[in-house]
Amino acid sequence: MKNLKKVLSLVLALAMALSLMTAAFAADASDYKDYSKVTYKEAVDVMTAAGIFNGGDGNNFNPDATLNREQAAKIITYMLVGQEAADKLVTTIAPYSDVAANRWSAGSIAYCTNEGIIAGDGNGRFNPTAPVLGTQFAKMLLVALGYDAKIENLVGNSWAINTAKLAASAGLDKGLDVSLSAALTREQAAQMAFNAMKATLVEYEDKGGDIIIGDITINNGATKATPVTSKVKAESTNISAEKTTDGLWTVEFAEKYCKDLKVTANDTDAFERPASTWKYKNAEIGTYADEADLTYTDETKIGTIYTDLGLSDGIDNADVTLYVDGRLTAFPNDIVKGSRVEVGGEGVLLDVYYDDEADTLTLVEVNTYVGQVAAVRAASTT
Repeated sequence: MKNLKKVLSLVLALAMALSLMTAAFAADASDYKDYSKVTYKEAVDVMTAAGIFNGGDGNNFNPDATLNREQAAKIITYMLVGQEAADKLVTTIAPYSDVAANRWSAGSIAYCTNEGIIAGDGNGRFNPTAPVLGTQFAKMLLVALGYDAKIENLVGNSWAINTAKLAASAGLDKGLDVSLSAALTREQAAQMAFNAMKATLVEYEDKGGDIIIGDITINNGATKATPVTSKVKAESTNISAEKTTDGLWTVEFAEKYCKDLKVTANDTDAFERPASTWKYKNAEIGTYADEADLTYTDETKIGTIYTDLGLSDGIDNADVTLYVDGRLTAFPNDIVKGSRVEVGGEGVLLDVYYDDEADTLTLVEVNTYVGQVAAVRAASTT
């Protein structure tokens, strides 16, 4: 396998046989017949609109289906070169003994192998239909973000724990309700890939050199990974306006590889929850509420909110904003320890957003019931 890169021959074909093409992409994620089963709607919506994910059969997304290795390679290739170019990638030589040159995923598998994103089992096989663990997909995404697997110790006996730690640092596991040691479903993979689109690219000033001791390769003298930056604001703020300490804008994955994707942060949804609005090629994908710091579905004491937020000081009512079904409503109480004043209620979704820097609180109540009984009268006889 050491010489695999030397024997792989990749070309961009002018066209591919229809039998090798992937299923047609849904125009909108809501077009999937099983869209109601999707949990990670923001991720699935955005990744579908950007042409990176599609339905397994063109009609359904199959959110609970387990992602396999060749599907993961295809997704990474879509992210790096785009759907159109990825679907034209072919190889004239079988990249692995169990991946024929004319297999639908062969071009993507060969491409990702050449880029150092994936590797075989050491025995010449790729195992294309084997499930993908969260750590395995995270490693692929980290390399796509610019991290060097050897420098970051994503290889060897401790690769899994090192990958999990670096994935958490890069935000790849944000919003996931699954251990990275478990096999990923398609929608969990969509969430992780979505997180990678928002993550900052990295680079190394010097990757050092390898010292080989027996079967162990140690990288010596590598510098620490640093954010890729740009002086050009227009090309570096579609996803994040974050700057480094020297005043340069960081470059996020989608800002380089998916420039038609844009997000407006600090937006609000119909209920006035803090939210993000996504667009692709200037067409709006949707507005999605930020994850609340706390969520309640029953009457809740102000003292409970104080405790659950881990506050040590109270918050004056002047710094508390309350919206009820999208309408600004006066909030007369301070957020103080032990207060028995209640907010929310049965049939009410209460989302709590706390800005610890500004020490302000936003409460959003959404009445989830269909109707409300205004009065009850005894039946009369006539």
